[in-house]
Amino acid sequence: MQNKQPLILDAEHHAALFGCLARCTLSTLEEQGPAAVREAVILYGNQRGARMAMRAKAAGLPLDMATYNATREWQVVIPGAAHQHPAYKADPTPAYYVSLSSSCPWHAAWEKHGMLEEGLYYCNDVDVALLHGFNPELRLTVTKLLTRGDGYCEMHWQDDLDHKAAEELVQERAAAAGKVMGWDYHMCHLYCSFISVLSKYPQCRSILNAAREMFEGLYGAGALDALTPWMTCNFASLPKEG
Repeated sequence: MQNKQPLILDAEHHAALFGCLARCTLSTLEEQGPAAVREAVILYGNQRGARMAMRAKAAGLPLDMATYNATREWQVVIPGAAHQHPAYKADPTPAYYVSLSSSCPWHAAWEKHGMLEEGLYYCNDVDVALLHGFNPELRLTVTKLLTRGDGYCEMHWQDDLDHKAAEELVQERAAAAGKVMGWDYHMCHLYCSFISVLSKYPQCRSILNAAREMFEGLYGAGALDALTPWMTCNFASLPKEG
């Protein structure tokens, strides 16, 4: 009998894990569920943004939008036609960068598994939390979301005033301070963010067990085994390898 090949984790699995964790939290904690899920998302985003800032500071880079775009910790392949970069917003002045995305692997995964309602909790807060963790003085307003049924995501990066001109600078800074972490790392960070929040509730263990069982129901027994080496990691700081 051939050994079963390990699951190759990607953005779909990250999204599905969130959906499982959120669904089990919401159904178990009932009226306390939404606040718990939101707290976990904000913690996750803040910590990842803070790690980006740590790498930037270590490289002597300013905590501006160019550095933010250079130190995102992951690369997600999105079809070019689906991830559009329209003209700068003309009003108000000064003009700033507005991004539109009509396709997203997280949205696709939640749609596939019937988890759009849970996914909205992630989309409502994660990008703002990430930017705030990187530099609380930078501003982002999210006006439309795929998971809300808007047809596309629209994000107003109010401190990204010269996005196109900064593209070469972003590449230079990525070479100096960028660090792409694997999906096992990011998924474990997500899982541990829920642990941090749910540890306040007596149902913590049952929620986590139910979420793991739900995820394995989608992807097979042992689908989360790759997370094990990261379970003792302090996600509020940089991993040992940087």
